[in-house]
Amino acid sequence: MDLRHDNETTEVFWSIPGRPPKGKTPKEGEEGFAWSGYFVSSPVIDGLGETIRKHLQALQGIDWDLNNQAASADAYGPILAQLISAGQELHGAIFRGDQGDELSKPRADKFAAWFTKHVLNAPVGAWRIEVIHVKFSKLITPWALACVPMSKTAVATLDPSNPDDYGNFWGARFKLAVRGSARDMKEEREGRDGRDFRLACVLELDDFAVTHIESSGPPGEDMRLRHHIGWDRAGYTALAKRHRSNDLFWYISLKADVGAFVLGKEEISPSALEDNRSLVSDTDRVVLMMLDGDAVIRGDRGPDWLKKALEIGRSGLIAVEADIRNPQVHHYGWRVLKHVLKSQEPLLDAMAYARRECWPLGLLYGIYCSPVHAAAAPPPEPTIKMVDKWLETVRSIELKNAENPS
Repeated sequence: MDLRHDNETTEVFWSIPGRPPKGKTPKEGEEGFAWSGYFVSSPVIDGLGETIRKHLQALQGIDWDLNNQAASADAYGPILAQLISAGQELHGAIFRGDQGDELSKPRADKFAAWFTKHVLNAPVGAWRIEVIHVKFSKLITPWALACVPMSKTAVATLDPSNPDDYGNFWGARFKLAVRGSARDMKEEREGRDGRDFRLACVLELDDFAVTHIESSGPPGEDMRLRHHIGWDRAGYTALAKRHRSNDLFWYISLKADVGAFVLGKEEISPSALEDNRSLVSDTDRVVLMMLDGDAVIRGDRGPDWLKKALEIGRSGLIAVEADIRNPQVHHYGWRVLKHVLKSQEPLLDAMAYARRECWPLGLLYGIYCSPVHAAAAPPPEPTIKMVDKWLETVRSIELKNAENPS
């Protein structure tokens, strides 16, 4: 689905990528076929995206018992119902074709009929949807939370603690990713051994947390940390240069202030992504990057971050859809990333697995990159445990500060 924004309208083009056999013109539904474009209302799409993010903001703000999430179903069940309602409206809006010239609606109706017959009636996971943003002047809608329509009776019978009941979200029904217009230079599908990967974490920490981490470990621990963790602009740049030639798993947690992201006491800009040369699109390395903390993909807060990541292309970017302000779930993205790695599946399948294992907070995260990536075996267990220990230390400091703000 190719979205081309222009003021109050968005032109929508659907196509099935690929090349038909030589000398053959593709027919409807075959590889290489593209349907005629139609126009939908940009304000409607943007508004529904913001509504979905407001519900996600409420979801992360619940008083979570992360060891017994089923016990919180009474609290998050109504929010899931609201997400379904807004998601169903988004599903309908993208097929409406109610803007533009007189050809827009019949073109939209023709494609919607084909989509309903062939895509919605196919087995779950049979279709992959890539949402392509050519321009970045508009908000980036959380398309994984669009939802295939359900009856009110069906919605009322859903079990909030069972992710299988919520398979009509696009992110569950299809293999879905949002990306820029850049394609991978190389479609690499073989597996990779995580023992050859390096893990780098960039965390937004206050001075107290930095001092605690540097002083609480055995001699030399702070220097070892600096090989994997950065907590200021210089640390981020140093990590990028140190691991320039390595396959990388990045975990980044930043706090935003109206478009400016502060790391330590310095602002960090989207151009800083270019300091990490392992993100250049002509490499054959696999890079997974988790952006957590305050959301950086929203069009009203730092759209250049998403633009830069998508322009670079092969970043393997997983990003949070709404701000993580609740200390109880701060750095929850690391848990999602661990499940992505441990599944040892291609990125789209791995993300579907992670959302299920991290239900329902896994709904907070989406794929924002070209989805063709090799499956990667996870790093060695000691490395994962080491990061678990670091982040648990950070979380305990943050929770203590939240309880005693003075």
